[in-house]
Amino acid sequence: MLFKDHVYDKISVQLLENFFIIMDNERRGQLIDFAVLKNFTKFLSTIETSYMEFLYNQDFENLIIENSLKFYKPVIQETLSKDYNFIKFFNNGLHILHSEEARLNNYLPIKTINKVITIYKDLIFFSNSSHLLRSGFIDLLKKGDMEMIRKTYEIFTQDQKSQDLMINIYKMFIKQHFMLLIESNEKICTSTDGPREVTYKTNFVDEFIFFYLENQKMLNEAFGTNNMFNVAYKEVLENVQCSNARFNNSYVLPFYIDKNLKKSLSNHSSESLLMIDSIVGIFPSLPDKDIFIDVHRNLVKLLFNCI
Repeated sequence: MLFKDHVYDKISVQLLENFFIIMDNERRGQLIDFAVLKNFTKFLSTIETSYMEFLYNQDFENLIIENSLKFYKPVIQETLSKDYNFIKFFNNGLHILHSEEARLNNYLPIKTINKVITIYKDLIFFSNSSHLLRSGFIDLLKKGDMEMIRKTYEIFTQDQKSQDLMINIYKMFIKQHFMLLIESNEKICTSTDGPREVTYKTNFVDEFIFFYLENQKMLNEAFGTNNMFNVAYKEVLENVQCSNARFNNSYVLPFYIDKNLKKSLSNHSSESLLMIDSIVGIFPSLPDKDIFIDVHRNLVKLLFNCI
């Protein structure tokens, strides 16, 4: 306590100031002696001021965080204020995280490093998620850039607010593309056409199967085991189908099966098996599964009554 009061406290301001000057110099690319910083933090960790309390404490960690924010905040704000490329900004942000983690690992304990990196993630990504994701994430989805989609997902799902925003953007993306699929087939139909006519006049079901499986593949590759995105995907498909009875697969699909069964009655079992596999694949997307079963059952009865 005497050492703290009569020695350290009298020189601590200058010591800490020099400590942070060396830190910032290294961030700017200067060569430094990491041993100096490491020995200083080790020194703070060994001086016990009272029972289990050391000179290296939460106040010192807060100063490190404050200094780090002071150094990087202007850089991030300047980058965001200009016209920027999302991928370039994102990769630069990851570079800052990785290089800082490697740098701090030379002289700080892991608990402090984790706190600093958490603050960096918020500064670079999470506090700017609305701006970054609304412009960048939607473009990645449109381009189908799986590598960047996965990287973006891995970072932003660490923050609940950012993850929720990603899910909403993803839902909007799926809805837009599903609506385009429906609109392209609506042009072929008349105002009085129903689900049966959709089956015989258009390729809607085949196109939907391709659309569904391609997006399901993207779900698995980009978002892995995160079921929230899978639930969002099914929710969008169900809502859009419910709002358009003519292109609701709960009604259309039975007629599609009926048409293909009639084609395959003359021993084309391989085609039937492929069709069944396709139907099983998209079955989770049906909004009214009980209606599908009822319509399908009635059509099968009619089919076999005619044989």
